[in-house]
Amino acid sequence: MRRGTDVSPGKPRARGFHLLAAAAAILATSSDAAPHAAQTAPKPIKLILAGDSTIAQGTGWGGAFCASHVASLVACVPIGRGGRSSASYRAEGSWQLALGELAVPGYGARYVMIAFGANDLSHDSAIGTTPQAFAANLMRFVAQVRAAGGEPILLTPLATRGFRDGKLADTMAPSAAKVREVAARTGTPLIELDLLSGAFYQKMGPAAALGFELRPPSAAELRAAATGTTLPPGNASRRDYTADYIHLNSRGAAAIAGLIAPRLVAAVPALRTYVKP
Repeated sequence: MRRGTDVSPGKPRARGFHLLAAAAAILATSSDAAPHAAQTAPKPIKLILAGDSTIAQGTGWGGAFCASHVASLVACVPIGRGGRSSASYRAEGSWQLALGELAVPGYGARYVMIAFGANDLSHDSAIGTTPQAFAANLMRFVAQVRAAGGEPILLTPLATRGFRDGKLADTMAPSAAKVREVAARTGTPLIELDLLSGAFYQKMGPAAALGFELRPPSAAELRAAATGTTLPPGNASRRDYTADYIHLNSRGAAAIAGLIAPRLVAAVPALRTYVKP
């Protein structure tokens, strides 16, 4: 009787031992899997937007692009500066900011979208550049991004929205041609923003395109646009972006950002999972 009594308490102890062993095995398996999961988790990427006011927040499409067209694993950094050319952007130190962002550790792939050309056409000697200097500046941007381990992406300039007899005036053609030339010579992905936005504005027509201005168009501007020919750009003060037919309000920024997103994926297929159309 005593022997039977001695055996029965041992059974629960044996069962408990097996349960503890199973739990330990599960924990060991989990701990082995954890480092593997950490190793395979995708690294965040960085997308830096370097350029003039057409890419800057508040006057261009950069803020809208970062807000609506990138996935959560993307650090999207617009560094646009109003009134800058490819020369003055570097001279004032803004390009160094872009390179500084490129050097921040913890990211996988790093991309720099480079968008200049509008102010390079300026007749102001402190801002404008020659076509040759513009191309050389772009070449240097591309080389420095690659030397820092990043991947450059070139954009032709955003089109202006001036019309004559119902036809959009392609005022950015000289700069766009140089951007294409540099992209071809360096094997750099290219987004044809001049052609893309120009075709979009042409389809809108002069009156509807006025709806993208930073300030509501005047009655005179509306009347002129209705005839198919817009008034000359009225931008007496460089920092007062009114009726200049290039800068964008929030609706225009969203529209242009929406045009760029799928073209970016087409130009750089590796961004397919990171950029939303």
